[in-house]
Amino acid sequence: MQRQKEEYEKRGISLTFFEEKTTQPYLINLDVDAYRSMRFMYLLSKPNTVVGTKGDIKPMSLSVVDQHCSFEKSPEDIGEDGVDKGGIVTLVGGAGEVLHNGKKIEKGTRVELTGFDRVVIGNELMLFRYPGREDTTKEPPTADDAAREFQEALQSQDKAAMQALEAQKKQFEEEKAAWEKQKAEAEAARSQALTSATPEEVAEQEKKLKELEQQEKERLARQVNDQELRDVLPKINELKQIVHVLNRDVLSFETALKGTGGDGQGIPQVKVKVHNSKTDETILLDVFEFVKAYSLLKDEVAFLKNAIANNREYTSPQGHDPITLLFDNSFHVGSATSFPEYLLYNLETDPEESRMNIKNAVPPFNTIGKLEVIWTPLSCEDESQHNPDKIDDIDGPTDLIGKSWTYKLEIKGATGLPMITDLAYVQYEFLGELFTTESVEQNTRNPAFNYSHVHHVPCVTEEFVQYLQSHRLEFQLFINPYILDPPKDAISTDNPIIVNLLGGTAQVKLPYEELESQVKSHQVEKQALYEEVTFLRQAFKAATGQDPPPFNPLPKSTETETLSTPRKQLAEARSTDALLNA
Repeated sequence: MQRQKEEYEKRGISLTFFEEKTTQPYLINLDVDAYRSMRFMYLLSKPNTVVGTKGDIKPMSLSVVDQHCSFEKSPEDIGEDGVDKGGIVTLVGGAGEVLHNGKKIEKGTRVELTGFDRVVIGNELMLFRYPGREDTTKEPPTADDAAREFQEALQSQDKAAMQALEAQKKQFEEEKAAWEKQKAEAEAARSQALTSATPEEVAEQEKKLKELEQQEKERLARQVNDQELRDVLPKINELKQIVHVLNRDVLSFETALKGTGGDGQGIPQVKVKVHNSKTDETILLDVFEFVKAYSLLKDEVAFLKNAIANNREYTSPQGHDPITLLFDNSFHVGSATSFPEYLLYNLETDPEESRMNIKNAVPPFNTIGKLEVIWTPLSCEDESQHNPDKIDDIDGPTDLIGKSWTYKLEIKGATGLPMITDLAYVQYEFLGELFTTESVEQNTRNPAFNYSHVHHVPCVTEEFVQYLQSHRLEFQLFINPYILDPPKDAISTDNPIIVNLLGGTAQVKLPYEELESQVKSHQVEKQALYEEVTFLRQAFKAATGQDPPPFNPLPKSTETETLSTPRKQLAEARSTDALLNA
């Protein structure tokens, strides 16, 4: 913890753990992730504090530029009442993007700050705090409130996007008002119908109410999708910068809408499509999974920057490599859909129809493989007691009502998939219950499931007949892709490309302990060589009767004067060793 404190202080960043009782004005980070929110403080105690890549405060964000902005603090001004009227903090716009309470600050613009003001530097969301000078009757804004303000500010900078948003909001309000009016009218009609209408009219009113409820669900779902898109787009743009500095430019990101369920109802879900151009592989991530990976990679960049700034080694865990982190996830790659109406007639699946097309889960919904699914009628629920001769012949759907219905479903496997799987499984829903095959770990494009399950209905009803006649069965295939060509270079301070991209100077660095060990080894060798030279000089004098020529060590290299002690000693020892062995 102490080392972290020292390293962050070199960037002008304080840890809240150590500075939470400060009386100085400061900025504190906000994050919708509660674990990351309010961890870092930026003290504004100097008359002029510059924020930027070379300033007094150097945030970790890749969106921060040199001379990004600055903060001026006026000197103390103690009045006759003993109250300090000075110490006013003023935000001054600079070369980078800065927002104050949702409004953009142009270069040179000056804004006096008050407690609980929101300040966005690049894409770093912060809250201004001034102990002793805040309105105690007000609650500080939450991270969610500040993030929402930031998103609306970003959209307002794009006039077309803002107009589209306003039109969408207006549409939502109109739809809501119309829905509430229709619902009120339908409920009134239903109440009247209960007293005077026929059963058919009552059923019709109930149907209208259900349709209105479904429309409201869809409207709310569209609002959720819209909010998710606004949340994730800035993170996608920042992650593009992150994978660039981590030398993983093969990755690209875009939003996508995942197809609706097998019943044809519902609103498509927002997903993030991650593409690896090197292997031409694509994965779909839930927004939650994407944001989790984004936060972790943002932390890795911070760790690397700190290590480079403090001349120490750091290597990201292998599991935190962007390619591994993003592609080592199970996702819904596609679905095979069938119409089960023929199951009303106790017919088995036609061999030519058993291999169904697997359609991509997102546009263009192209065929990405085959899934072999077989339905076989059984005479009883216990497969071991099955007798083919006891299966009833069904001429029409109504003939089945009142009888039992039993089928064995087999999911053999998938073939011809566009990606090699590391893990795969299939899910399907039948009569409102979710069924899942075992997850198979096979590095192949043709995973075999060999799944079977007996579905049994003791007494067929008219509702079950309608279910098979109108329902679509969707078999969803989930896979965890096999990482075919993992990166050869580590994400580390030893990687010169990454160090240069992060603004450091690439050089070979050895751990301090290894340097000390090498120094001691060379010192031992140096002493042994001196002893050997002394012996040779004595032998020379004994053999010739003359004094040996004087021994002058090499002059000290000017290159070692600027080196740290262990490096300097190591360089001198190597220099002496080279002279004695020449």
